[in-house]
Amino acid sequence: MCSMPSKNAVLFLLVIMMMLSTPSGANEDTTAHIVVMAPWARAAEGQSRVGSGYLTINNHSETPDRLMAVRSDIAAFIEIHEMHVENNIMQMRKIVNGLEIAAHGTVVLQPGGYHLMFFDLHQPFKKGDSFNASLEFEKAGTAEVIFTIRSYGK
Repeated sequence: MCSMPSKNAVLFLLVIMMMLSTPSGANEDTTAHIVVMAPWARAAEGQSRVGSGYLTINNHSETPDRLMAVRSDIAAFIEIHEMHVENNIMQMRKIVNGLEIAAHGTVVLQPGGYHLMFFDLHQPFKKGDSFNASLEFEKAGTAEVIFTIRSYGK
């Protein structure tokens, strides 16, 4: 004869199944209407004290939002930058008033475009490592993400 599992056993199994179905690594955060996906940082050469980071931000709301700041214990400070061509020369400049994500829009931070610059790294970005960061949005608040460090193009 077969006995029925207790309510607690069923609840426990449901919680375990939910945890297992959630992607590990927490490389995506949903903060209200903002979804941050695939954060990664480029592995550094040697003992570099500067690094770059990339990710994709989707805004699923009816109003624009702005990425205002990024914070992490891995670096003394982090800036949002963009690459642009001036007089046929590729230049990098800091975004001063935050990076706008249009209503129902997507912004991709990638090599050669918008990106994050990590200054005065406490340790070089080593391929295979990861680190936590907080992305601060003007309206959506803070999104916690984990950057994976990898080689460019991988």
